[in-house]
Amino acid sequence: MSKYSIAKCIDSSRSQGTLELNKSYVVLGERTVKSKDGVLRDEVRVTNDAGTRKWYAKSRFEILMTSEELGKTHDVEEKEEKKVSVTPVAKKKMTLGTFLAEQGVSKELIQDMFEFRKRNNIDETVKNRCITRPSALYVGGEVWSMAIASILEGHNILLEGEKATGKNVLAENLAFAFGRPTWDVSMHVNIDSSSLIGDETFKNGEVEFKPGHIYNVARYGGFGVLDEINMAKNEALAVLHAILDDRRVIDVPGYDRIKMHECSRLIATMNYGYVGTRELNEALVSRFVVISVPSLDSKGLTNLLKSKFMDVNDNVKFLVKLFLDLQAKAKNGEISTRSVDLRGIINALGLIDRGINPRAAITSCIVNKAFDEFERTKINDVVATLIPETWKRSDLFSTTDSLTVDFSTVKY
Repeated sequence: MSKYSIAKCIDSSRSQGTLELNKSYVVLGERTVKSKDGVLRDEVRVTNDAGTRKWYAKSRFEILMTSEELGKTHDVEEKEEKKVSVTPVAKKKMTLGTFLAEQGVSKELIQDMFEFRKRNNIDETVKNRCITRPSALYVGGEVWSMAIASILEGHNILLEGEKATGKNVLAENLAFAFGRPTWDVSMHVNIDSSSLIGDETFKNGEVEFKPGHIYNVARYGGFGVLDEINMAKNEALAVLHAILDDRRVIDVPGYDRIKMHECSRLIATMNYGYVGTRELNEALVSRFVVISVPSLDSKGLTNLLKSKFMDVNDNVKFLVKLFLDLQAKAKNGEISTRSVDLRGIINALGLIDRGINPRAAITSCIVNKAFDEFERTKINDVVATLIPETWKRSDLFSTTDSLTVDFSTVKY
């Protein structure tokens, strides 16, 4: 065990900018070393401004507070605490309406959306399906405006775009913004109409109908999120035609013919050009408003991450650059798209926030998604240029302002 003390730098010369004059540092350890000519020198170990733990001559520091005065001891290798005394800064909070206005959504659209919420009640049995807090905030005023206007007009929407553009984030945000219960359907090649609408089941000695997610969307006025809709066969999707067009009905053979609730909407997402995907039938596409979700730029991705992690600091720009650099390499055919993963970046930040080493978190959440060793080496080279091995949680998280919606005070 070694004791902490607090020292002020009184000589920053020859430190190449790694020490700041008159700045206080936490001393992690002390030692006496002998030079080649036999001269003894006292040294102290501090974490410098470059984030590196290094030994410096003790004469360059003035001890301000000893470990006894601090009243506690710490292991030498324990994480350095947050720079002596940091006064927490209040997080910048805003209502959902203010957030949308800052994105460029018109006042009229925002008011109409809130009026939609106020006049449409939710059945008590499905209130638990309402999203109370999105996992992150989608940033992009034009896309927000088009999506809100389409839903208000009674349209169903198809969100198309490249991988990792935030389509699922936007779908979740829309369900929250409109305050509707939500059913998520992961589309796949083997899905059929009974998986979507419902099927017969045997219960208490009788055959009865077990509703599927789309049936419940129709009945309770919910939002149905059809994830990767172009993974499903067109034959299975044909059952959606009467739901999506002006008829707005579900006809279950042998059971009910139900009218879609006026609030029911389907939000589908899709990527182009991936294994297992297929062209959507023209008749199906014509029943959607198709919204192209653009690739996230540096500003959009930064704001998205800051909305998810309130304490992330400006160093998040290096994670943003990592994502964009990998995206560029994938477009150029240098690597596959496996590591171009928005969820991976978000998951890595979550692990770092839990105290996992940043490089280790990025390796698990980004690098290891490429199974080819040569490709992993290429990805690791990019990571190494942006994320120092010495980084720890405090290099990415602090108490600075961040963008977040105060979900507890959303006003409608």
